[in-house]
Amino acid sequence: MRFFGKLAPLVVVTLSFAASACTVETLVPGSGEPETSRPNDDPATGSTPSAESPASTAPTTNPADAPGAQDGSARVDLRVSGDCAPELRDLVVSTNVQSYDSLAVTNASAPNEGSFQIQLVSAKRDLTLSTAERTEARDVINLTAGGVVYTNLCNTSGGCSFDPQSKTWRNDPVAGKVSIKAYDPRKGTLDVTLDGVVLASTRGAGICRLHGTVKTMRLGR
Repeated sequence: MRFFGKLAPLVVVTLSFAASACTVETLVPGSGEPETSRPNDDPATGSTPSAESPASTAPTTNPADAPGAQDGSARVDLRVSGDCAPELRDLVVSTNVQSYDSLAVTNASAPNEGSFQIQLVSAKRDLTLSTAERTEARDVINLTAGGVVYTNLCNTSGGCSFDPQSKTWRNDPVAGKVSIKAYDPRKGTLDVTLDGVVLASTRGAGICRLHGTVKTMRLGR
């Protein structure tokens, strides 16, 4: 992940996709991330937080509340900029069928080109993202694009660092707010709004900016 080193010219991508009907698939985790110096362990894995360990539990909302959602299992309406350009099409909604602790909206034909994953360990419905929030509350937001995972955890190789004396993260690029109206991995229902979200690349200093909504109505297509 990066802390504003040299960024490529700003590219803005507007995504709006709906999925279509049936199969249940297990969560396909993102690619690994470099080792970083982190103070807390992630309860989902029993180890340090990683982009491969995204989700938890929550209430549901009526699928009819989501515009266009009746035509498929998911709808993604995101403005994307920065170093990422996810291909969120041919969508499938999945969860970890062993623990039901996460939800993912993934490009079924090319998972590494486009995937949004969420894990809510804290059960909060309003998140203010930062690396501190990730390490303390353990909530995970991942976006995969071009084989790279962008997550709410800064990458020390990208310029951030943990100061043990002040117990704070320096040069943390992770930011933004996430509001959750619905989150139920067993039912496959999700309704989240991302406002000014900045995720850090697990490789170097890249970032991914997200603004918009992700809604799912059921597991599968």
